[in-house]
Order: sequence, then C-alpha cells, then structure tokens
Amino acid sequence: MRVAAAAAADARAACVSTMCPRIDDALRGGVRARHVTEIAGESASAKTTLCAQLAVRATARGGAAVYVHTDGPAPTALMRRIASSARFVAEACDGDEDAATAALERVYVVKALGDADALRETLTAVSAVLRAPVSEDAVVRMIVVDSIAAPFRDDATNGGWTYAAKRAGALHKLTMLLKEYATKHDVAVVVTNHVVDSVRENGTGAHGDGAVATRAMGEFTTSGRRVVPALGLMWSNCVNARLFLTRRATRGQGYVVGGDDGDDGNAGVARTLHVVYAPHLPESSVDFVVREDGAWDVAAPRPRAVA
Repeated sequence: MRVAAAAAADARAACVSTMCPRIDDALRGGVRARHVTEIAGESASAKTTLCAQLAVRATARGGAAVYVHTDGPAPTALMRRIASSARFVAEACDGDEDAATAALERVYVVKALGDADALRETLTAVSAVLRAPVSEDAVVRMIVVDSIAAPFRDDATNGGWTYAAKRAGALHKLTMLLKEYATKHDVAVVVTNHVVDSVRENGTGAHGDGAVATRAMGEFTTSGRRVVPALGLMWSNCVNARLFLTRRATRGQGYVVGGDDGDDGNAGVARTLHVVYAPHLPESSVDFVVREDGAWDVAAPRPRAVA
C-alpha cells in the first residue's frame, strides 16, 4: 500500500496542473510528463486557453515552457492575464506577484511558419533549450504545439494516396521527435488538433468496422455537430492520451459562466473536457467555463427564484 501511494504521489508530482481542480482530479494531477497528450476540439472550444494556462503553470517554481504556435497569433495577452491572476499568484507563486511576472518570461513562444517540414525544423531547434536551459531556474517542463493539424490543412486539398502517405510520414517524424523530448527530458508534451465532421461508412475497411474505428478515435457532438479528431486513425495511435473538448449553450441552466459581468464573449457557453483514452486514466467528463483570465471549474448552479 505504501509503495502504491508513493507511486501515485510521484505521478502527481510529475504532472502539470491545469489550475482547474476538477479537471486535475480527472487527469490524476494534471497533464503527465513523459507523455504526448492531445487536446482536440472545434474552434472556440478553449484548446488554446487550456494550453496557455498549462504553459504558464509549468513555469511555477523554476520551470519553463516552450509554446509553438502554427495557427493564428500567439496567445501572449491571454498568458499575461493568466499570470497576473490572483489564482496563479496564490497557487503557483506563493502570493509573490514579482515571481508571477518573472514566471511569464520563462514561456518561450515560437512561431512555426509553413508546412510540416517547417514545423519539424522548429521543433528540432527546441532541442537546444532542452539540452542547455537558459538557467537552473528555467528547466523546460512542457512543450505545447498549437496546432499539430494546421500545417497539413493546405495539403489536404490534394487528397489521394500520395497525400495520405506523405502526411503519415510527416506525422511519424513529428511524433518520434516529440516522444523523444518527452521521455529523454521528462517533459509534458501537449498538442492541439482540429476536428472534422464524422462520416460513418458501412462495411469494413483496413481497420475493421468503420463505426467501431470512429468510436475508438473519439466521436462527440459539439455545437450540434457530430465530429471526430482530424488527421485520422494513424495519428490517434501516435499520442499517449487524447482529451476532447466540446461546447454547448447553457442559457437558462443556472451555470455561472463568463466573467463577473457575463460579458466576455463566453457568457451562456459551457464546455466539457472528455478523457477519451490514456493508459493511466478511465474515461470521464468534466465541465468547465472560460473567463477573461483562463479556464475555471463550473460553479454551482444558482437557485431559481420562486415566483
């Protein structure tokens, strides 16, 4: 029993917290080091919010993070709001606001331009900061790639077996590099992925029954659409853990969402994080909301007024 308890404690210590206690509980402490964890979801499902939050949290007490963004602007303004929030200052910096400001400087934001080859070159360059940290107080604990699917978006229009083979080869190279970083340097690697509409085919194919394969990848309804993660079944086998984010309207359900004024663009929307698969986790789902300073657990429903 003591050995098992010690192992569980070590596993939690090797995790990066999401700063959402209920999500951390579902993940048994947070996003695990030495794993490649995928966060899939539609646009505006809070993938970038969670990744920015994880990257900032990884800097606590001498850590550092590398944030590689391939799609859209870097979430630097969001990171500043998260790092200056009372929650981060209290939980990660023992109430020291100066330490919180310094922590943000240890998030190394990198833009990867172009296609999959350019992304691989960018990630190859990351090895320098892993081998030789800027200082003893800046050991990289997390690498984020937001998103892994964006470099393949233009090539997807070509279609056919040539494209499929090219994509499979590029994904394999990227996966091997990320897994090497994760295991060799005890780093938690997080990648985001887009979604595509789910199309269930009748009959069987190379991977057996199409419906079974679709369910294995993780099929969910979000904003009224039935979707699955992009990049196909082969990519699904490349990641150690898959998390899926969905969103839905919550008007009239009593949830406390959005900021204090309910006017941050997320009012009336609740999101759910689903654990699809991971070697150390059971399937589960946790609701959360997005505010100006990041993702938060869902507050208790407000009691309805009695007429």
